[in-house]
Amino acid sequence: VPLFKDKKVGKAVMSCLDQMFGNALRFDHFLSSNDSFLSSLDEKKEKNALVRKSVLEFLSRCVVSSGTYGTCGTLTSQHAQDLCKIACEKLKDSDATTRKAATDVLITLLNSKDKAIVSTAEKVTSSLQSSNPRAFKTLALATKSGKPDASRNGASRPGTAPLKATSSQPNKPGA
Repeated sequence: VPLFKDKKVGKAVMSCLDQMFGNALRFDHFLSSNDSFLSSLDEKKEKNALVRKSVLEFLSRCVVSSGTYGTCGTLTSQHAQDLCKIACEKLKDSDATTRKAATDVLITLLNSKDKAIVSTAEKVTSSLQSSNPRAFKTLALATKSGKPDASRNGASRPGTAPLKATSSQPNKPGA
């Protein structure tokens, strides 16, 4: 993990890890208490925010690619719960990019196609409504169904306001 401190080496390492996930690596490898991945997310042990951010981005990519190739990369509800707890904890990180990466992990889990994963993620992230309302609101706005905020009821607003009718001649200064 100290290799992540160099951006070029970090990209190469992440590319290799991406290729290995699902074939040789499973979520169990990353979520076990004796693994270096979890210790690299600890702000006291790993001072470099780039390392913490890179690990969270990798976990997010693993969630997206889970079950798409290989036989090892299946995401279970227990894995989703563990990932949500880790990401929720990293929302308190002192570095903004690390907090953003943690938010992306949660959004990825909340937008999963597997209803069991979404349900598990919603249960864990519901605690953010009182502990971190800003993050909860961000997650609610970013999820496709509008959950975890049930008050939206799937209503959507147009992205832009309708155009106003204007005269065919542009306004000329001094005219």
